[in-house]
Formats: sequence, structure tokens, C-alpha cells
Amino acid sequence: MVTCAIIEDDIHNQTLVRSYINEYKELKLVWACNSARKAIELIGKENVELLFLDIELEEGESGLVFYKDMVQRVKPYVIVMTSHLEYAVESYNEHLEGFLYKPFNYEKFKDMVGYVLKLNKMQKKVDIIDALEIERGNYIPILKGPQIIEKVPYGEIAYLEQIQNDISIYTIYGKKYDLKRTNLINLEFDLPYALFQRISKGIMINKQNAVNILDGYVDVMGKTFKISSRFSTKNKKTKY
Repeated sequence: MVTCAIIEDDIHNQTLVRSYINEYKELKLVWACNSARKAIELIGKENVELLFLDIELEEGESGLVFYKDMVQRVKPYVIVMTSHLEYAVESYNEHLEGFLYKPFNYEKFKDMVGYVLKLNKMQKKVDIIDALEIERGNYIPILKGPQIIEKVPYGEIAYLEQIQNDISIYTIYGKKYDLKRTNLINLEFDLPYALFQRISKGIMINKQNAVNILDGYVDVMGKTFKISSRFSTKNKKTKY
């Protein structure tokens, strides 16, 4: 069960989200309130993994201001709820996990929660993998001249893309790193096959972070890639 909480000042909307949470079997509501002030008292008392956060709260309070303060102490996944589309961009810039535009029905709620729960499950898996890989030195080094300026653990890598003579590394945290003057053929021999798989001439994925595969397509961190027929035989044997 994923523990969750609601911060919503509109009693109708709060009741609606309560009912949706009760209907969703993987969620457990631990508290709900109508103000950031009350939420500050509650946030540290119960472990909250997923927070449903209204942006415009009572008495002029801002949900985003509350989030910026809260994230210094606890870091639940956050789904923003608002009727103002301009907040979608601000929510994206704050790297919040989800956005529900009011009014929303149960289907939209279910889709957004399902997406965030996938992130949650992947993160727990990555935390375990990263702890082992950092200890073993399993990472891709990012070089500047002869010096290593960054180490990207295998578990954080979502996929790699060949762009002309360079490779771009995309992580599950939205970061991008560039490897100059190399190619996927070389990396294919260096990286462990148990984790990494080429699915086309220009794309290699981290199988640990592939959450779906259907009819020749694979989904990695919300981005869908087509599996080239040249690589499809291998991938049919692979379970993501």
C-alpha cells in the first residue's frame, strides 16, 4: 500500500479525491486537510509517499510555496490539482511528478496515479541497484580531458542515444550527459547485458527502467521506442 495525503481547501473536491483514493486499491489515505498551515503540523507525523496538492489554498496560501518548504524535510511524490493551466508549467519547472486539471474524473485520476506509482516502484528498485553499483564502481564516467567530472550509476540511466559521433545519456531524474567521440557498439561490449539492451541502431535502454513492452515497442520513462527488426529476436526473449 502507498500512503497518501490530501491538501485541498474545497470540501467538494477533497471529498471527491477521498472517494477516488478509497476506490484505488494500492492507496491508503493517512490524512487530509484544507490548509498549508495544518499540513505543516501533519506532514512529519505520518509517512506520506504520495501527496495530492491543491495550488490555491484558503487565505491566499500557495501549494507550491508549501511544497518548496516541505521538500527540504520530506520528499513524497506530488500530484498537483488545479483549475489553472498556467500552473502546469510552474509545476513542471518544480519537477513535480503529476498534474490533474480540475475537474477530473476517476479515469484521469487512475491514469495519473498509475504513472506515479510506476515511478515509485522504479525508484525503490533503483535505490537498491545504486547502492550496490556505487560500491562496486559500476557507472559510466563522464570525462573532461583526462579527469572524471561525473559518475553516472548504471541504475540511474534510462536510455542512451547515438547522435552522430557522440552518445547522449538520459537518466531517470531528467538529466542528460554527453559522451564525446564514441558509439553504442563500443558501449555494448562494456556495459552488462543483464542491464542494458540495444533496441535499434541508435538506442540502448536500461532494461531495469523499461516499464512496458507491447507489439515491438518499449516504454522507458514515458518515452516510447520502436524495437528494430534487427534487434527484435533478442528482445522477444527479454522480460521487462
